[in-house]
Amino acid sequence: MAAQVPDAQYYGDGVTVDYTPTPATAAGTVITQVDLVAVANDYIAALTAGKLTTSGVFDLVKINAAIPLGTALYWDENGDPVGGTAGTGAATAVSTSNKFIGVAMEQVNDALQETVRTYCPGPTYVASSQKASLATAVSCVKDAGIAVTASGYAAITTTGGAEARSLAAPGGGVDGTIITVCHAVDGGSSKITSTQVFGDNGTDLTFTVTESAECITLIATRITATTYRWRTLYNNGVTLAAS
Repeated sequence: MAAQVPDAQYYGDGVTVDYTPTPATAAGTVITQVDLVAVANDYIAALTAGKLTTSGVFDLVKINAAIPLGTALYWDENGDPVGGTAGTGAATAVSTSNKFIGVAMEQVNDALQETVRTYCPGPTYVASSQKASLATAVSCVKDAGIAVTASGYAAITTTGGAEARSLAAPGGGVDGTIITVCHAVDGGSSKITSTQVFGDNGTDLTFTVTESAECITLIATRITATTYRWRTLYNNGVTLAAS
């Protein structure tokens, strides 16, 4: 009798998925397959095997609406993109009958802006409550700590000069917690000091936002059995430093 196959065999990192379209697919096309929403980064000829990208940061076409920073976004296959062809698909904050695609990484005040920068976490979070919690506001007042107890976003408003804030190390049992810190209203700058090194180089202790819409997304990862560290998922213009 043959041995049973393992419960799971590693295939890949899940950033891309194999896809063979019936009609040719243009680069930048958003594709929905049941609950999976992904993007064709390159042209794929009809009936030819290609790849879709499931996660990353994308500028998505959007409906005619303002979109607050941190908004959970959904892909409406029949949506009307600003400046585009009606009914060809667009990102929206309306979840009904649409598929979760990601979280807004910028504040869009102009309803007629054509795109919204979006962090698309991929299928890992589509099947969890994380997609809702990413849109939870986190306190980040001047001269105080950014209070991270669960995933969410911290929209910083600076009112003049160089401000200071702090970020505590992730506590135990928080694997996968995601925090986005964004400079929502620019009236100065803010240096955020971490209580432990973060990022991949193991030396950064601070990050500074100076211009509007600069933002950074961090994820809590386990580095030992009991120790966690923030690592960078996405950085748009934020300055990292050792001090």
